[in-house]
Amino acid sequence: MLVSHRKKFIYTKTKKTASTSVEIMFEPFCMPDGEWEYTIRRNQYVSDAGIIGRRGRQSGNMWYNHMSARKIKEQIGDNIWNEYYKFCTIRNPFDKMISLFHFTRNVPTDDSNVVETFRRWISKHDGRHVDRDKYMIRGTQCVDFFVRYEYLQEDLEEVCSAVDADIDFSNMPVVHASSRSNDLSVADYYDSQATDRVSNMFDWEISTFGYSMP
Repeated sequence: MLVSHRKKFIYTKTKKTASTSVEIMFEPFCMPDGEWEYTIRRNQYVSDAGIIGRRGRQSGNMWYNHMSARKIKEQIGDNIWNEYYKFCTIRNPFDKMISLFHFTRNVPTDDSNVVETFRRWISKHDGRHVDRDKYMIRGTQCVDFFVRYEYLQEDLEEVCSAVDADIDFSNMPVVHASSRSNDLSVADYYDSQATDRVSNMFDWEISTFGYSMP
């Protein structure tokens, strides 16, 4: 998560949505000019210029990876929260859950049973990675803009225009990408039960953004 006092924005960080790549690109605006250096892992950072949440285990830090919007608001205060431009990244849930599956389960891409393993996994999933707490507070949308993973650069350019930030997205880092077979389409992973499971978990996202099976 990020808070930039220089550019007056707040970035709430979802999972498996290119969120760390986006976070790294916007980090320099949370530090004084010339201080930023590229790193994948980062300790909690707080200065007059802004805040960067710790990437890695929370370990008792006040600001950390994937904080809920409610928690950020509580800690930053209503005045800053209401004044600053708030955004996050979002992704087609059917694709997101496959990426999450490969990232968390470390399933070999050549595993002949990968589809059945995914279907068993999704049938037991408890919804903890829906991420709605990053863009809703008490059931109400609390961010100003959603950057769609499917239109990443286009939507990020809109964010930059809104906060007056100049970023070259041609060199965006690829971080924490999951490994999955190019031989399988998103639809190949799903049967009717798996489709219904994801549809129910992400009903608001599917309805709001018009997502469907790719």
